[in-house]
Amino acid sequence: MRKKAKKVPGLGERIQKSRETVGMTQAELAERINLSTQYISDLERSVVGASLNTVINICKSLSVSSDYLLFDHDKDNVEPLDTVIKIKSLSDSNRLLAEKMVDYMLDSEKSTMADKQQQK
Repeated sequence: MRKKAKKVPGLGERIQKSRETVGMTQAELAERINLSTQYISDLERSVVGASLNTVINICKSLSVSSDYLLFDHDKDNVEPLDTVIKIKSLSDSNRLLAEKMVDYMLDSEKSTMADKQQQK
């Protein structure tokens, strides 16, 4: 017999808040973590609990800490990094392009810093 997932007070509200912060629908979150939209809806309304695996997958998908979702800790860092979230929400091809652009900018910064060091 499978053990029923324990309900964590406030978990659903924090999942919903985090999901809405990143501009993701319940259906998009459900697809990312391979669960049903109904389950995400039930989870956010605290009708069902979540397994540890589900919490981990939600944390990864929403770029939030498990401390925040489970215990409401890290209140100063509730807002995930907007840029990372925006990039994660892109299609695979656009995400790859964005990553290449970031790599290019980082390489450019390194070159600029190296040039400045040589001039000293």
